[in-house]
Amino acid sequence: MKLIQIFALLSAAVLSGCATTPGPYGNYLEPQTSEAYSQQLAQDVATQMARVWAPAQTELSLEHPAKDGFGVALVDALRGAGFAVREYDEHGPGGKSQQEGPAVDAGSGSTGSELRYVVDQLDKNLVRVSVAVGEEGIARAYSTEGGSVTPAGIWAIRKGQGST
Repeated sequence: MKLIQIFALLSAAVLSGCATTPGPYGNYLEPQTSEAYSQQLAQDVATQMARVWAPAQTELSLEHPAKDGFGVALVDALRGAGFAVREYDEHGPGGKSQQEGPAVDAGSGSTGSELRYVVDQLDKNLVRVSVAVGEEGIARAYSTEGGSVTPAGIWAIRKGQGST
């Protein structure tokens, strides 16, 4: 019952503004916790993202550095799923992203859909991953009991305005 309440609160928070509230993004787990779960979390996120957004038709542009274990694993998993991913470059033009990954039409001038993520600890054995792509977002809670990662609920999906 407690898990359902936590997930309901998580869903409400995500659906109420994960993509519209400016703020810090990244991985807020302790480094040893992050490293242990990064690959599994990133693969699950990339799999869900491929269900929500068409990989071959979606170019993603990271809006913050992704140097942590989860960020690196997520970029690799997204590219493996067929997404074009532009990584954030602090020294690039305007501090924006630079192209890496699958080839993209350079003549389009498109920087891709803005990609942001937050990985944080909700409770001793509960981790949340939230990902925003433009005005849309997905989030899921995971149990870390027993030293392994298992989904603690279904994916919460926030559609942008004008989406069906």
